[in-house]
Amino acid sequence: IPAAARAPATAGADPRPRRPLRSNSNQAAEPPPDLAARAAFRLRPLGRAEFDRLHLAAALRVAGLDPSAVERARTGLELATPRTMPDAAHLASAWLADPEVRRFLQVHDWDGAEWLVPDRWIALVDLAEALDRAAGAKPAAARIAHLRSATEAANNRVDRIALGLVAAPSDRTSPKETASRPKRTAAERPKRP
Repeated sequence: IPAAARAPATAGADPRPRRPLRSNSNQAAEPPPDLAARAAFRLRPLGRAEFDRLHLAAALRVAGLDPSAVERARTGLELATPRTMPDAAHLASAWLADPEVRRFLQVHDWDGAEWLVPDRWIALVDLAEALDRAAGAKPAAARIAHLRSATEAANNRVDRIALGLVAAPSDRTSPKETASRPKRTAAERPKRP
C-alpha cells in the first residue's frame, strides 16, 4: 500500500485545535443566517415593484441564491413581521390579504374554500422570523411557534388561520413567570377610584 493511501484523511489539514463557536455550551446555537432574508432586509427600501424594475432577481441569482431563495427575498421585501405587527391574528390577516404573499403560499380554491400549501406557510413564518433577526429584534418564540402551528390547526384552510390565532400566547409573560410571581397583598394592590 502506498504511503499516500495510508496517510490520515486530515493530512495537510490545519493541525491547530479548533475553538468552539460559542464559549458556553448551554446556549442554543443560533441558526445560520438566511441569505434570502438578509437580501430582503437590505433591499426593503426598494419594494417589490422597484425590485422587479431593476431586475434584481437576476443579480441575486448571479450572487449565488437559488430560485427559491430569490422568491423568498422578493416576498420578504414588503412582508409584515412579528416585530412590526405583534398581534399574530392581525399578522396572519395581513399576510393573507397581500396578493404576492398569497401567490407565495400557493393559495388555491378547491371545493368552495381557499387552501394553502402548509410547507409554504412554514417557509413564510421562518422568513418573517429571519427578517426580524436581521433587523436585530429579540426573538418572539411563543408567537413564532403559534404561527407555525396555525395552518395545521386550521387544517390548511385560509379562512380558519386568523381565527385560530386570535388567542395567541403573549411573549411578554410566560406561564412560568406568572406562576412564580408573588401574589400582591391587599396593601400592594392598586386602589380603584
